[in-house]
Amino acid sequence: MLHSQIITRNVYLSTMILIYIAYPLLLMKTLSIFPCFELGDNGDFFLYEEMDTECYTSIHNFLMWVVGTPSLILWCIGLPTCLFIRLSMNRKKLSSEMYMEYYGFIYDGLKPKFFFFEFILLLKKLLLVFSFKLMHSYFLMYKTLVALFLNIFQTEFQKSWNVYSEDHLNDIHTLSNYSI
Repeated sequence: MLHSQIITRNVYLSTMILIYIAYPLLLMKTLSIFPCFELGDNGDFFLYEEMDTECYTSIHNFLMWVVGTPSLILWCIGLPTCLFIRLSMNRKKLSSEMYMEYYGFIYDGLKPKFFFFEFILLLKKLLLVFSFKLMHSYFLMYKTLVALFLNIFQTEFQKSWNVYSEDHLNDIHTLSNYSI
């Protein structure tokens, strides 16, 4: 392999892993641009996470439509979807050296037919963050029920199908879900 190819590969892998690790934070920051609440009786709305930013002003509209919405579509929904489609279309090649090198961190340790399980976990993170950020005015009980439902669904799916290639990985993942 040429030196430039090695550098390109390493930059690509580092970027993929960084985005994967930063996904929940990116999601939280993106969604924090949207929720507003009314403060006082005069009908003024302020950003829930940044109370000195008034909502529905030109600055807030710019943040929502030019920063928040594209970020939500491209990074939070688009990137995992594109990656899922790419892996789905090439599922017969996932055990090849090239795919293991570039994408193995996503599905290594899973049974081959459950390569998509990490995307279920990403969807769970998306829905959890979405519900907690955008349901800020609801009772904590509703948010807790959403979190509990998502956790039970994901745990039962993982337990009933034994998605990991080794039993102890299934056990560890199940126990980690119970601890939440």
